[in-house]
Amino acid sequence: MKGRETITLIRRLFVVLIALLAILALADLGSAAAAEFRVSRALRAGSGLETDPSVRITGWAFLPQLASGTYRDIEVSAHDVPAPDVSNTTVEASLFGAVLPASNLVGRQFADLPVSELYGRIRIDGTDLGVFLGIPDLGISEPERTPGSPEQTRETRPRTTVLTGTVPVDGEPETISVDARLEMDGNRIVITPTGLHQGADGQVDIRVPDAQVPAIIAPFGGVIDAGTLPFGVPVTWIYTEGSQIVVEGITRDVTVDLTTLRRS
Repeated sequence: MKGRETITLIRRLFVVLIALLAILALADLGSAAAAEFRVSRALRAGSGLETDPSVRITGWAFLPQLASGTYRDIEVSAHDVPAPDVSNTTVEASLFGAVLPASNLVGRQFADLPVSELYGRIRIDGTDLGVFLGIPDLGISEPERTPGSPEQTRETRPRTTVLTGTVPVDGEPETISVDARLEMDGNRIVITPTGLHQGADGQVDIRVPDAQVPAIIAPFGGVIDAGTLPFGVPVTWIYTEGSQIVVEGITRDVTVDLTTLRRS
């Protein structure tokens, strides 16, 4: 009997332990969600955003981070953010090692937030870039990679892009693809078309005399003021990722105002 009673006791203790762990997990998730909501609403109000930005406090578990006041990674993403020359951009930030005491979080005091490492990004898709360039069907794609080449990172991605859209050629609309160089001039993106894009088969979309190419590809070029990176991060890279042009920067050991996504 004692053996059976011991087994029964162990089983009951195991069930209680599982229940306690489940309660702790739910409490952790709920606390994280509440904190994310507070930061999101403060960001929306302080930055004049039309909708609540996405805020994620990553890393398991949240409550120990709250107790210490230091967070591994806070991810912020706001969509449909207007810029001087583009009606909609996506603005993202990754804050590593952010210091925010629990009292400040509860009191919604988000100014003067020390951050160990801060990444900021602006993403522009083809539709919005096309409105600015006057090419409504504009598409953005990455340059083809050489088979067997290593995986590209933000540091190694080429500062080029492939733009596809419909423009006049000899008075008729033609859909063509163009290679373009990406550069930064302060906060402005400089897109310089360099030639007709050759596909994997080495062919171009149209055959025209070389003398006509500059005029045909000219509509794909322009200088776009995309606004500042979030929290004043300086620009470090520009590249193409999927169907978007990405401007990104990094800074370390800074203090930010978590309620102001972009500086004027």
